[in-house]
Amino acid sequence: MAAPRICAPGRFLRGTDGAATLEFLIIFPMVFFAVLAFVEAGWLMTRATLLDRGVDMAVRELRVGTATAPDHAALKRLICGHAVLLGACEENLAVELIPIRSPADLPDRDTVCVDRATRIEPAVRYDPGRRSETVFVRACLLADPLIPGVGLALAMPTAPGGGIVMIAYAAFVNEPE
Repeated sequence: MAAPRICAPGRFLRGTDGAATLEFLIIFPMVFFAVLAFVEAGWLMTRATLLDRGVDMAVRELRVGTATAPDHAALKRLICGHAVLLGACEENLAVELIPIRSPADLPDRDTVCVDRATRIEPAVRYDPGRRSETVFVRACLLADPLIPGVGLALAMPTAPGGGIVMIAYAAFVNEPE
């Protein structure tokens, strides 16, 4: 029996068998990760929009007076009730109410968020203000990425205990007596 002949290297390099497979292996991962990044961006944008809507609807109820100055837990329930699809909303949401009595009372840029690592309720400013007073509302939600480790989730700011930081702002004036 004769030993099999080894093909010449030149004939192997000239062959076109498997060329489509090679192109697919080069292009597919890039297209696949781009699609995953677009899905992640859409999901994060949807959640941010729902958080904004929840804060706006809760502020509307506070402003009009249908909800009398609720405590911190009740305001979180009110926001989460208007914002659907946020998953574990009340556990991952921190809400601040800051009355603005003068230009010096403007809130600082540091937002208080829930720390998942310690599971301790953060100390937030919660002062519903007096009549005819402007109140600034800031809500911070920690959201888990839909597809961790891929696309946009890698570039988003994260909290120390994990989760993407989403912040919504609103302001209103308490109704006069």
